Amino acid sequence: MLDEFYDTPVSIDGLKNGRWILLDYAEIMVHIFIPEARTYYRLEKLWADIENN
Repeated sequence: MLDEFYDTPVSIDGLKNGRWILLDYAEIMVHIFIPEARTYYRLEKLWADIENN
């Protein structure tokens, strides 16, 4: 799957576990969650709280 991307990430973390995969492209970070992990971490809420301050 990752070989289909145009650029190769600087680093990749979480492939073994597979619940939360992090692709580091230096200027952009891509987070890929299974639905349960996405609900648990609620990153959208975290960013919304920062924007409201």
